[in-house]
Amino acid sequence: MDTRSDAVKYACTDILKTALKNRRHHLKKKHFDNVPANLVSVKSPDKNVTDAEWQRLVKMWSTPRHKETCQSNKENRSKVKFHQKTGSRPYISHVHALKEARKGEELTVFDLFKECHNGKKTGFSEPVKKAIADMEKAMEQGVPEGGEPKNVAIVVADILTKECPSSTFLQSVGLESSSKKKFNRSAAALDAHVQELEYKLEKERRVAELMREELVEVKKKSEETEAARAAEYQLLLQRVEATDARFARLMDLFEGKIV
Repeated sequence: MDTRSDAVKYACTDILKTALKNRRHHLKKKHFDNVPANLVSVKSPDKNVTDAEWQRLVKMWSTPRHKETCQSNKENRSKVKFHQKTGSRPYISHVHALKEARKGEELTVFDLFKECHNGKKTGFSEPVKKAIADMEKAMEQGVPEGGEPKNVAIVVADILTKECPSSTFLQSVGLESSSKKKFNRSAAALDAHVQELEYKLEKERRVAELMREELVEVKKKSEETEAARAAEYQLLLQRVEATDARFARLMDLFEGKIV
């Protein structure tokens, strides 16, 4: 084994991270969860964990931010379609063991997907069965007689992206680099940002149209009001002129100018 190769380093790091995460999970579940705060042990309940390490874990588990993260992770896990069935081994370790056991046999990414999601007791879940059927259909569809079959990795990647965009299967088995994953996430984030800007632009355009319509309506009402006021003014002026004429006639009568 080449201990300097990136694949070995990645596999070892992944194994250690998973083991440490599982260990902390079991400690939290047994000695912290569902235990009243005043009854949580100050000293480490495990001989392999020092008191200082235990106290740091308890302090971290008690923070509101950590509790929110746990709840968010719980909700995200409930949305996972393709649960791995590799036992306690992470994907990369399971794939390595599988290749060692099947030396000389060429395993495609489709074969790896089936092996990593096939439980010894439960078999395939319904979402996995559907994904496998879609992959098989996509690989057979559109292939001319005597022509080359479709690229299996591309087919699997397309189906996984369609069914579960957040799937990390290809990256976990070492068939997709983390940089590409980051690029995909960046591209997705950019698309979401563009969509958000387009939505805001469309919203502002609609607001501007409503404002123009309101302005036209106000102007129309203003013109109607001005016209009504002008008509009222003319009527009032006519009344004043008529009153002046009657007043002048009365004055003439009073002064005896009219016999």
